[in-house]
Amino acid sequence: MAANGKTVGVEEARLRYSEQQKYLSVLFDLEYIQDCDRYDNMINDSVELSELDESFKESYFDIIKRFYDMFETVYLYYGSVNQYLNEIRDGKYIEFTIDALI
Repeated sequence: MAANGKTVGVEEARLRYSEQQKYLSVLFDLEYIQDCDRYDNMINDSVELSELDESFKESYFDIIKRFYDMFETVYLYYGSVNQYLNEIRDGKYIEFTIDALI
């Protein structure tokens, strides 16, 4: 897992430093969420930006998916642990208490 994390970090740094300028016109910050139609139309209306967007997807989809899967796993794990602790607190497992687990 540590090796995968290091690989992801190296890949991210490589993208950030070596190709940042190339994809800058199709990478957006959180403003995208507020006005996604405008940004999508901007890319779709330009052949150059559409090709650049496709190039980015082809090059980095796998690494982005890995990040997404990792964060989804952390989120699901957090939900499971939280549910388990709530069930212990509610007395579902009489052999366990929160104090005993800590």
